Amino acid sequence: TTSVQLNTELTQELRNEGLARELVRNVQQARKDAGLDVENYIELVLNTTDDQLLQAIKQCKDFIQTEVLATTLTMNTDSFDYENHAKIEGNEVLISLQKVSK
Repeated sequence: TTSVQLNTELTQELRNEGLARELVRNVQQARKDAGLDVENYIELVLNTTDDQLLQAIKQCKDFIQTEVLATTLTMNTDSFDYENHAKIEGNEVLISLQKVSK
């Protein structure tokens, strides 16, 4: 018989990826709520004081930008006119975005 052992330890890297996916879901909802079309590119600001979320955004920045069509993603800076508050694992994040004018 062959024995297989699974490593079920949740590393910080995997945890960050999960947080990033949850951020993407919330940004996609914010895009929809803002009345943007699926193909519209955006500029995105994510404001949070939570260290876990900040770490996840830094680690997964390219993934987040690609998934939500963000030409820019900045953290903890001035926000745009459209804002949406979200909670991710009990931590507050302010999603602010605007359509890129082309």
